[in-house]
Formats: sequence, C-alpha cells, structure tokens
Amino acid sequence: MSVINHEIIQKNPDLNMRYNIITCSNIYTAMHWHDSMEIIYVMEGQMHGVVNNEDYLLNEKDFIVIDRKTIHATNCKHQTKYLLIQIPYDFLAKFISNIDSVRIPYIKQYACDAEPVVLSM
Repeated sequence: MSVINHEIIQKNPDLNMRYNIITCSNIYTAMHWHDSMEIIYVMEGQMHGVVNNEDYLLNEKDFIVIDRKTIHATNCKHQTKYLLIQIPYDFLAKFISNIDSVRIPYIKQYACDAEPVVLSM
C-alpha cells in the first residue's frame, strides 16, 4: 500500500501563495494532496502525471488546474521547465464565500486553440 502525503505549501513571502519557475530532469513527485489549488504550466519539455488515478501528459505550453484536496503526482523524465502556482485555501476563501461547497474539475488545456478538456468532475 502506498502512502499519500499531505503537503504543506510554503508561500512566497511577497504574496499569499506559492509561485516558482522550476527546471527539473528525472524527478518524480509522489502522490500527495494539499489545501491549495495548483496550476502547472509547462514552458519547455514535457511532464507526466496522475490526478485521481487518471494519467495525463503535458507538453510545452500546456497547463493543468488541480483543485485543492485532490490526490496527484508528477514526473519529469527529461529536462522540463514549468511554472508552478499554488493558491492556498485561506486566500481563496477571502474571495469565494462558499469555498467549502465549491469543487472545480481539473482541467487540462492544450497549447493549441482547442477547447479545454475536463478530465473529471
């Protein structure tokens, strides 16, 4: 049985959220969840991942939105550069009064002008 960790997000000091541009190669981030909404935008390379047991592949200029408390993992097998934005629950709650009853589907947007693909509700 694999362990699913609760990740505690470290916020950037200048904003009430975390944002980083990350360059990695051969890095696997194991299954985890957190109280933050997560946005991943691939700037260069490719990223593999799993969200609620569904596989996905992000290529250059693709992005995905992952709701808070959603189990997910990522894997950069080759040189990849991506933007990571994690917006914490307490920040979202300031602007969304019914945040506890709101669940967003996770959405993968392809780089082209295609419609977003909703992977799960």
